[in-house]
Amino acid sequence: MKFEARYFPEKAVSRDREHLKHVHLDIKARKLVATDGHMMVVIPCEPDKADSDGPVSVVAIEYARRTAKRHVTIGCSEKYLTCAGARFDRPDAALFAFPPWQGVIPDYKAGDKNTITFGFDAHLVRETAVATGIAFGGTNVRLTLPTKTSDGTLLDPFVIRGEPDSGPADPAFAILLPVRVEPVS
Repeated sequence: MKFEARYFPEKAVSRDREHLKHVHLDIKARKLVATDGHMMVVIPCEPDKADSDGPVSVVAIEYARRTAKRHVTIGCSEKYLTCAGARFDRPDAALFAFPPWQGVIPDYKAGDKNTITFGFDAHLVRETAVATGIAFGGTNVRLTLPTKTSDGTLLDPFVIRGEPDSGPADPAFAILLPVRVEPVS
């Protein structure tokens, strides 16, 4: 299996939930999926015929990244992950059952009725978070949008994608679940 080196699915795994500590390879969907239970990233990949579905350890991805140029390449057999001349035991798929990730993806798209689509420069968002201290004192940002719910809460996940003209026809995307915030008085 290989994926573009510009993608970092290993950054979205859980640090404390055992079954979410690995990136998941979905052969049929041709995707690598990672989640910590609050965010999910879905990365396009090119599986090899010898690859099998299941967990891909962060250690193997980080090792493969050492020699990667344009693509990170890892062999994903049922028992082993192989990359850059090294072999790692593959995490047991039975012990690390990945949740049904496709059920979390909203069925709306940009331009659909009752949707709002906006763009922002991710670098500038990061820089403003640093400049305002948000990056050092918390992790949540408040976004206020009109909703159809009576209590004013946004319940659906956000879909985050790069601009269509900036990458391949099947770009990576992220799902960010909203967090509860206290009402402003």
